[in-house]
Amino acid sequence: MKQSKRLLCVLIALVMLLSCFTVGVSAYKTPYTTCSYSSVKKPVFTKEQAASAVLDYLDDEVLAGLDVNFDFSEMSLHVHIYSLDSLFDTVRSISRHALYDLLSLGDIKNLDLGIPKNTSIRRRSDTMSDLEVLGYLLQWLQLNADPLYKWVDNSFSLGIIKAAWNPKKKIPMLNDLHGYINEMVYKALIDSTGTGFAVGGAYDNLDYIVNDFFNNRLVKFVCDKMAKADGSNAVADFLGLEKNADGTLKNYVKFVDLLPSLKTSIGPSIDFTKVKTYDFIEALFSALIDDIVVKYAGNLILDALKIKPDDTTADTSYINIAITLFVTNETMGLPEDASQDELIAKFLESKGVENPTAPKPIDKINVTLKYILKEGLTKYIYFKDDGNGGKYLTLEPGFVSQLSGYVKTLLPIVGSFWKDAPEITDEQSKALETMNDEQTFAFLVKFLLEALVDDVEFSDNCNSIRELATFTLIDILKDLYPNAEFEDLMAKKDENGNYIGSQYNPDGDWCLDLVGALVDYYLVGEFGMQTVNSDPTKITFSAELNAAFDFFLTKYSKLFNLGSAANGTDVWAKVYYSVNQVIPLTNILYGVENNKDGFREIVMDKLLNAILDFDINTVLSLIGRRASTPKLTATLDKPLTQIITNLLARAINGLFQLPHYETAGTTDNATQVGLIIPYSYTKLDQVITVVNSDGVNNGTGLKNTVKQLLASLGNITGPGSLCDTSLDLLAELLGVLDLKSYDYVTVDYNNNHPAGSTYSISELKTIYDELALAGNEGLHYYDDNYEYFHMVDFAPWAYLAFKQRLREAGNILNQYEQAKIGKELFPTSADVTFSCYALMKYKDLLIGNQTYKSTYQLEKVLRKIGTVKNEDNLNADGTKKYTDRTWNAFWNAYQFANKVMTEYNEKVATGTVMDYRQSKINTARRQLSKAYHSLKNYIGLADYSQLDAQIDRVANLFPPSTYTDASVQAVVKAYNEGRKLDRDYDSDSQKLVDNYYKRLYDAIEKLENVATIEFYNSGSTAFNQNIDYRYGYAIGFDDTFWNDTAKETYGGAEFFSDYFSSEYGYSGDGDICLKATKHGPGTGSKLQIVEDPYGEYTVKNEFTLIMFGDVNGDGKIDGQDAVILKAYASLMLDPDLIADYTKYAGDLNFDGNIGNSDVKSVESAGVHRETINQAPSECIGKFTSFIDLANAAK
Repeated sequence: MKQSKRLLCVLIALVMLLSCFTVGVSAYKTPYTTCSYSSVKKPVFTKEQAASAVLDYLDDEVLAGLDVNFDFSEMSLHVHIYSLDSLFDTVRSISRHALYDLLSLGDIKNLDLGIPKNTSIRRRSDTMSDLEVLGYLLQWLQLNADPLYKWVDNSFSLGIIKAAWNPKKKIPMLNDLHGYINEMVYKALIDSTGTGFAVGGAYDNLDYIVNDFFNNRLVKFVCDKMAKADGSNAVADFLGLEKNADGTLKNYVKFVDLLPSLKTSIGPSIDFTKVKTYDFIEALFSALIDDIVVKYAGNLILDALKIKPDDTTADTSYINIAITLFVTNETMGLPEDASQDELIAKFLESKGVENPTAPKPIDKINVTLKYILKEGLTKYIYFKDDGNGGKYLTLEPGFVSQLSGYVKTLLPIVGSFWKDAPEITDEQSKALETMNDEQTFAFLVKFLLEALVDDVEFSDNCNSIRELATFTLIDILKDLYPNAEFEDLMAKKDENGNYIGSQYNPDGDWCLDLVGALVDYYLVGEFGMQTVNSDPTKITFSAELNAAFDFFLTKYSKLFNLGSAANGTDVWAKVYYSVNQVIPLTNILYGVENNKDGFREIVMDKLLNAILDFDINTVLSLIGRRASTPKLTATLDKPLTQIITNLLARAINGLFQLPHYETAGTTDNATQVGLIIPYSYTKLDQVITVVNSDGVNNGTGLKNTVKQLLASLGNITGPGSLCDTSLDLLAELLGVLDLKSYDYVTVDYNNNHPAGSTYSISELKTIYDELALAGNEGLHYYDDNYEYFHMVDFAPWAYLAFKQRLREAGNILNQYEQAKIGKELFPTSADVTFSCYALMKYKDLLIGNQTYKSTYQLEKVLRKIGTVKNEDNLNADGTKKYTDRTWNAFWNAYQFANKVMTEYNEKVATGTVMDYRQSKINTARRQLSKAYHSLKNYIGLADYSQLDAQIDRVANLFPPSTYTDASVQAVVKAYNEGRKLDRDYDSDSQKLVDNYYKRLYDAIEKLENVATIEFYNSGSTAFNQNIDYRYGYAIGFDDTFWNDTAKETYGGAEFFSDYFSSEYGYSGDGDICLKATKHGPGTGSKLQIVEDPYGEYTVKNEFTLIMFGDVNGDGKIDGQDAVILKAYASLMLDPDLIADYTKYAGDLNFDGNIGNSDVKSVESAGVHRETINQAPSECIGKFTSFIDLANAAK
């Protein structure tokens, strides 16, 4: 079997090699141990280098491993094939033998042996290049397509050679290649041992194997991939599936059991050779809603809203909003003036929710999700029949307007539930009321971008998506091309506010040209493409699209059958005959012709222009079910197996310049036999069947595939062909040239790093910390220690490569930290050393690839503003012109901008301007422009009194340890946000200030008490028992606590709760139980508040008992404790390893250490010369406050 596998690899390698040999012009042999590099430091190989690499691979990895070494006694020849030269030499020797014409040599006699017989066609030849040798090899294989294709089923006759070397024994897999391939796939997908596979059995069918894997094993396969090293598996936990200890699934799960709705729509299993892909997608989408979204999403949404599933008093107003989007009083049969509460209750009642006026949130969200997704949405967005057997997605007229109305309602109050949302002023709220739908959504997009994107200024003068796109792109391009002038090109407006002319019209197609300039920046900077135009303002979208496609098709175009489009300028023809031929979007998406114009329509009309024109229906109409025609079956109207075979056929036939799917069709047998892979295949197994005999596929199969592939080799050779232009690419794709080993820094490291020299992990950390930057959290952009380091400061390729190396170094450092705690293997010294070297090398590359610096855009803004003084904010009467907040922002930006100009000019003067950061200049421009346009007339400050009252209230709350951790953290977070809130917001921002007040108020009101103990502190046990809330320690107990006398008095250990409640205290939240240490009821024991102590024993809270002086936990203070304390005091035992509660109990003088003073006190107490105070003042009334927690969380 090992030999057979090796030979299979040989055959596969041979088939791959056949697709990349070329007849080239004469060239000298070219070494490929080194290569040249592109402008972006990507390795570049010549076709000569690729040819040598391919032949070396053929010799060393393929032919050298063949078991072809035998004596041919009839000719007195020793046959030994270990390289291409030896193969040709052997063929020549046989063909020139005196007995050649007399002996029976089978199909060998049918071979054209002219090329092997020519001794100059050898790798060892001084006059023949490797490129030429490959070309002749390819030519020889093409000439001998028949009979070489017979090797597929071992029917190639060797005549009398068979007696010495029998291929049926040497290459047994070729006796049944179909079964051999199926067995390999079976072992990969079903059972690695091969148990259960039998030739001619059910699994000897590729489609059956794939169906079985998808139906019965896919869920486990995916979930097992999600298992983490620690045994966790988020996917399995989410789906509620049983796991093994290593996180993998314990059992196989059928796909239809995970999505049981499929049993109704598809059946008990899915046969991908029969079910149409359209039908499967529809059924799958519906099942995902029913069985996943409705089942699991409710809890996720409630968790995000911080609502407990069963809390009937929780605020579910957001769910109410969702319901009222789709349910009205009219649809529920209620009077027009019925309240929202009545509407919600009626809706929930109609869905069978228990207690509809006060439902559980989980019930409410689940029925709401199901209704919206299954019923509500379909009223407004649905598939519409086109009358020709197809259907497309569309919106109900008026739905966009309805959504627009909700946007207008929600945006003014969005700050109540989204604290980072931009401020909506009263003026903007009023403007919203009069906006049309497109203006409303343009405003919404601007609003969301302002909230999510920090570094872009968005114009307020946008009445359309196109305008918003144009102004936004211009602002971005100012950063990327700081010397270019886009803004001044913009068309002017007439007296009616309309743009004059079509050129540079923000409401026209200019935004697409701006996209072209943006794309050009990244293609040039990251991939090394030549720019379309050195003046970015003159770049057009169409020119950029054509240039980009040509750039990537310089090599890749030969992978497709472009035909006459290859030399044309029609970019849509090029895309259609390349990418679209492999993934036929024009036959998948609805409503477009299956031709190049259809592809243009998809990109330009139904996507880009439709989005820019806010034509939602046009975008949605692409989603639909295309009707098949007698001439062309819609791609998704086929079973999945047919789609896969068709895509494979499109790719392979296109590669070898054979007819396209639309040309060849699927009905003519002669046409299908002439293809490498027929378009008429409908099943995967047909691809690997040696010879098919059914109908239109009669005579096709794997044997014919090899024959047509060999016969088509001439289509990919010659000047300008795939092999002439892209041999290096194919060598890379096949792994013959390993690009990783030619990485620029890797090669530099191998050539220049001194052997034996290493770096340590500490050195890597030092370099990493230096280059990773400390970050700017908590800093303002104008602070002196704010760091500027962005892609715009460097060539994009250098910046991205550096960041990648930085991430890799961070991963190594993290691996090291994980290894220290046993969760990972330690990184090797070689990995650490190379990472250090790579970081330093890319640091040098960054410095050498800094971008040109320009303050042109910043100077424009400064000229527009003029000279400003801080007192310019005052009117003649001393009142303020602008609000404190907007003026402070402007003044900071103005000062920073002038500071940047000063620094820049100093750098220019000293000739070090390249060391300055363009990102800093861009930030100065952007912040100044934004602050200037945001200046707001003074209207007085907002009222902070309610917020301040809640901030003061926090200082007087009970200790945090008396509340649940989650509710405490909510208060701490809201408190810190409230006190950090800037105090210069004006009265227009009162809602924002009030939101901070409400969040803090609500957090305080929702503090949840934890179970605690109320102590009596009276009578004979009046030791002032207490809780040290800093640590959760219970103090005030001496050696009489639960001693033998107490146990006898109360009847034994099971009556501890009675003892404690009689002598010390009680809890209103459950019984108090004792979990003593292994030595007794002393230090380290747990006082537990337990619900149902004789049943489920649910611990609601616990406190660690402390008996000062008792450090071994036996409840007594004696010599044993003194010995232990001496060992710690003398450092015989490591004090750092002592339990916190033990150190607390032994530190009797409260100096933070265990010392001789503590030892003496315990020794004295052990002989009753001293009584240790069990309720010291240092521990009474001590707790960590909310303020302490808030300060620690800063």
